[in-house]
Amino acid sequence: VLHRSVPGARVDVVTGGDRDILGAYIESARRMEREGCRAIATSCGYTSHFQAQISAAVSVPVATSSLLLVPLVERLLPPGTRIALLTFDATRFNESLANGVGWSLKTSPVIVAGVEGTESWDEMRKPQPGITHAMLARDVMAAARRVLDAHTDVRAIIFECAVFPIVTNHVRAATGLP
Repeated sequence: VLHRSVPGARVDVVTGGDRDILGAYIESARRMEREGCRAIATSCGYTSHFQAQISAAVSVPVATSSLLLVPLVERLLPPGTRIALLTFDATRFNESLANGVGWSLKTSPVIVAGVEGTESWDEMRKPQPGITHAMLARDVMAAARRVLDAHTDVRAIIFECAVFPIVTNHVRAATGLP
């Protein structure tokens, strides 16, 4: 397993949909392939913008985003139920992100909620975040609660943000949802 940071891929750049960063992602993927990687994954869900371009630039499988899971999870759930998609910033989440990985907000049963404006959100935007487990659990659970209170037909939760999985057990225990 190799870990690499994409030069210039700051939170504000990636979540803002800045296409100027695409070249750096492609070069990083090519470098990792040359170094022997047999599959490449990125950590920010907002890189779904670049799924097709990065996949086309290398000969190994590429998974840019957990958003790739939406069509799979949708097919696993009973008809008429929904998926809660918890994201870093719902105000920046758009159709282009979903389309980048093969689905649509217009036709998929997805409800999007984010942690924008919270203490966790403020910390994650910093170059050296000081986020704590308790802070993140509180803010992600607040987003989950908003969705679940408004939509009783939610049967699964997908995290867009790569930081959120550290509170998976907390969210699962509190909601009873996968």
